[in-house]
Amino acid sequence: MIATVLISLAAVCCVAVAGWYVWHQTHLPPAPAAQAAPRSAAKQSPVNPTAAGKYFVITEWNVRFPIDGSLKGDLKYVLRKNVDTSVAGQPSMPVDLAYFTAGSLESIPGPGNNCAIKPGAAAGTDDTYDPTSVSSGLGMVIMRSAHRLSPEWSTDKQVAGYWYRWDKGTAATCYAGSDGSKESAIRNGIIDGFVGLEATPGN
Repeated sequence: MIATVLISLAAVCCVAVAGWYVWHQTHLPPAPAAQAAPRSAAKQSPVNPTAAGKYFVITEWNVRFPIDGSLKGDLKYVLRKNVDTSVAGQPSMPVDLAYFTAGSLESIPGPGNNCAIKPGAAAGTDDTYDPTSVSSGLGMVIMRSAHRLSPEWSTDKQVAGYWYRWDKGTAATCYAGSDGSKESAIRNGIIDGFVGLEATPGN
């Protein structure tokens, strides 16, 4: 009889312990959620200042101007720095110059082709050789100066603290047999784009 009671008590205890264990497991506080690893900032692709060829960029000046499709990949330039453009009796007016040409003009065959930009090809204002000089048969330049040039032109533009001006020179043609139409189209394309001269993105 006593053995039977003890067995019954043991069975009840086992059931009670098992029940407590099940209840305890189902009522545990939820484990803290794992914190998601912070996302690294997405790398931004560098901005192409040409906007897929819609602009021509003068890299050293951090400026650009819009061009039409016919000039895309065709324009070239060479810079000349600190050129004194003053005339006798006037204060010094140093400017930087960007001389332009086009690959389509340079590639026209013939000994009379003078369309390329040629560094060190001219004499100074005092008729001495100037190794920093530049010549271009196209004659098209854009000037940059810290101060507005005098006399002032209505087409002058101020961008990011500098004054800019274009000058197409006096030469009508730059290769033998030319009627001037190709040269004029390129000059006019630069002049038309100059109206939209602006700082490159981020400058």
